[in-house]
Amino acid sequence: MKYLGSKTLFVLTVSIVMLLLGVLNPRLSLEWLKNFNPEVLFAIGVFSSLMSSGIYYFWRFNEASDNHFGALYNKKVPENDFELFRVKDLIFVKGDNDEDNSSDISRWYLRILLFFSTFMIALLTMNNRGLQLLTRYDEQLKTPESHFCQDEEPEEEDDPSKAGCDLILKAWQMGYVKDLGTCAPDEEEEILQAICKKRQKDEPWLHYSYRKLLSATDFLGRYLGDDFSLRSSKRFDRQVLDLQTLGDQQVLALTNKPRSAHHIWTNLPNPRGVWGEVLEFLGGGNDCLEDWTSMNPVLKIHEADDYAKAQTYKHSVGHMLFNSTHQSGVGYCREYTIHWGASLSTCDDLVAEPEAVLSEEGALPEVQNILRRYRNRLTLDDLKRDIKEFDPKTSDDFQRLQALIDSVGEKKDSKKKDSEKEIKPKSVDQVVSFQCIFIDDKNKASNRKQSFVYDREGFPVYTLAFQGNQLVTEAENRFHPTPLRQLGPGLVPDFSYGQWMSKERPDLESAKDDIRSRLSAPGDMMLTRLEYLKNADIVLGHKWINKREDLLEVYPWYLHLHHYVKVFRERYQEKRGRL
Repeated sequence: MKYLGSKTLFVLTVSIVMLLLGVLNPRLSLEWLKNFNPEVLFAIGVFSSLMSSGIYYFWRFNEASDNHFGALYNKKVPENDFELFRVKDLIFVKGDNDEDNSSDISRWYLRILLFFSTFMIALLTMNNRGLQLLTRYDEQLKTPESHFCQDEEPEEEDDPSKAGCDLILKAWQMGYVKDLGTCAPDEEEEILQAICKKRQKDEPWLHYSYRKLLSATDFLGRYLGDDFSLRSSKRFDRQVLDLQTLGDQQVLALTNKPRSAHHIWTNLPNPRGVWGEVLEFLGGGNDCLEDWTSMNPVLKIHEADDYAKAQTYKHSVGHMLFNSTHQSGVGYCREYTIHWGASLSTCDDLVAEPEAVLSEEGALPEVQNILRRYRNRLTLDDLKRDIKEFDPKTSDDFQRLQALIDSVGEKKDSKKKDSEKEIKPKSVDQVVSFQCIFIDDKNKASNRKQSFVYDREGFPVYTLAFQGNQLVTEAENRFHPTPLRQLGPGLVPDFSYGQWMSKERPDLESAKDDIRSRLSAPGDMMLTRLEYLKNADIVLGHKWINKREDLLEVYPWYLHLHHYVKVFRERYQEKRGRL
């Protein structure tokens, strides 16, 4: 019979358990791993190496096991072993280790299995936020200033306009003056101040802890009340009705499923060529976070390149939607998919047979997950409103005090910032969209917007078909305004951008030759002439700027290109978004 050493058995058991946890854990997926920062991956590797080495030497895995374990089937227990337990004729035994009948795997295998186990532990427990909290652990030990009651504002100094009023006041008290005039005291407004329940700056820990204990006891007494068991039972019964929805929403969050699905079909070829199509077929090549985070306005293309038009189109998509040098992007780029080389009848087929077309394009599971999220959100909103009825009711005195405090707070915060405004929930046609943008298609009808109902889910989804004009690319150009202007109405219906919205001079056409001559004329003070470039919006054309590399280096992109992108994104965010 062959035995297993105790150390070998321990390592094999832990490795199998961690492997099962990794396989069964819904959070562990390729999309989830892509979100890891390089620092987290480095920390996982360091943790695995140090922990596996520490366990290996601390428990002396380099030495033979003291005990061995084995299983016997329909055999007699050896003399030196004793029986642990049996299952019918199968007997599990334990005995002292010796070199003849023990079996420990190689030390290198032990180290590999230990490294794998610690690696899986780190992979399942570490994330970007956890590492960030660990690096700032010393800061978290410090009590922040916001946890203390703030000092009262110093009293305002005496009004200088009332200097010398002491004599007038004395005279008024003695009856010599009947009116104080400007020396009369101002009427003080009664201001309601909420009682600060935070820790005072000179308050000992023990006293503060006692106050918190009393507050918690009071809250617990009000929360439990006499009908606590009845309220808890009703709350539980209501949550059970939507138990499947609650579980499904947690699975979608843990597996990092997308929160929007925006698909764009175009008849242009893949700008990466055949290799790009192979990468997309294998599920890779989506490095949009690197390509579109910070982009240069200019793009060099080669005259003989068959993919020149597609390159300018992809470059323009990055500028319009995701380039962070303008401002924050309008979405998560990995939730946007461009289908290159699409058929001209794609949008018509999508309206006729949406499920078949989406399945063929590999977009059906993504769209279904978005609709699942949307349906779950509606259900959970109803659940949230229902369970509020089972919350403990506060006392009448507390409600009156809270209403008074809220009324004062509303007066102070009447002018809210735009960033603090309540965000309206997205509708399904904002988080799921399909656009077809076909270039050089002379047979297409005018731009149209069609709607269809996704039958299985019952939600309306819109398709927008855009007839692109002839897309001309010139190798001598470094900036390509045509695809930028075509993408505007292609992604947002009725979007337009003209000279009246631009920041260029209204009379630029008549002054264009004058500006060109001023920029080209020799002489001193050349840098001061660059001010004339502010008057020309290159997005609206002006090829004379596009053919000058020196002018493109100093062109005020922030004034014209950034303005065009800003106007587009403001309109786009009204129509599109993510859950």
